[in-house]
Amino acid sequence: MMRRMLLSVGSVLALLLSPAPTQAQTDGTGILAGTHGMTGAVDRSFSPTGGRFVGLNSIHFVVIEFDTIDHAKEATLALTSNIANALPAVGTSGALRPASIRELGDQAIARAGTLTSTSNGTTTESMIAIIGYRSGRFVSICYGEGKITDPLSELAEIAEKLVDRTPKSKDAPLNSDGLRQDGLWNMLPTLSDIPEGFVVDDEAAPRQGTPTP
Repeated sequence: MMRRMLLSVGSVLALLLSPAPTQAQTDGTGILAGTHGMTGAVDRSFSPTGGRFVGLNSIHFVVIEFDTIDHAKEATLALTSNIANALPAVGTSGALRPASIRELGDQAIARAGTLTSTSNGTTTESMIAIIGYRSGRFVSICYGEGKITDPLSELAEIAEKLVDRTPKSKDAPLNSDGLRQDGLWNMLPTLSDIPEGFVVDDEAAPRQGTPTP
């Protein structure tokens, strides 16, 4: 059940960030509704190798590049009003409330709460945290699902390791874990950035545009 919910939310995030291939710049939908100028996006998710009974149980990060800082600001503000409207699309109910978070980048928002998912007549409750932050023209969305304890603190610790990272050259080699770190990929977490006991679950190619060297 926990796995199914991550795939649902992760898939929705990926679809929301997928621009039409013929557009030079794109308008956002869903959690990015009302935004403009998205030029590239990458994402990476992680799942535990076994059962984790406390803390983070699923992790998903997305980085979006915008053509201007103003458009990136617009996207960060849109997250605040759009997150609650996007989640029901993946078959969940519940509420995510504003949550406190240490300063991240130029702008940051956090939401946390308990969501309920029903599948085959079985209802499961999951503790959810979402963090969105902007660094210049780049907006990062971080999703975490947890058991027993609120996953926000652990998710915030990962975000704090990433907030100052910038895109690398398109020729940057794979890191020691075999993960891409060229362009926007360098702004996503690697295995060394997250709690022990996770593996890379999915890695999506840049959806549009050439990541800034």
